[in-house]
Amino acid sequence: SPDAKGKAKTKAAPETKGKQTDPAREKQFLQKDTNADGKLSWEEFSAGRGTDAEGWFKARDVNGDKFLSKEEFVASNVANPPQKAK
Repeated sequence: SPDAKGKAKTKAAPETKGKQTDPAREKQFLQKDTNADGKLSWEEFSAGRGTDAEGWFKARDVNGDKFLSKEEFVASNVANPPQKAK
């Protein structure tokens, strides 16, 4: 509903403390997540990608569950992508 000046109220951004956010990457994630389960399988991720896709996927699957969470996918666009736990 509009405020006293007639402008639409906007909700505050959700807490992103300690998380990387990138609206363009989030949109890409949602487009690739064809079954809308909140994670990307290898099949969803690799559709239409070149031969570099497997290494890219494995390097960013930080928790090793063979899926990319939205956080893993979005963080992959930053200068220092997440590293797998040793």
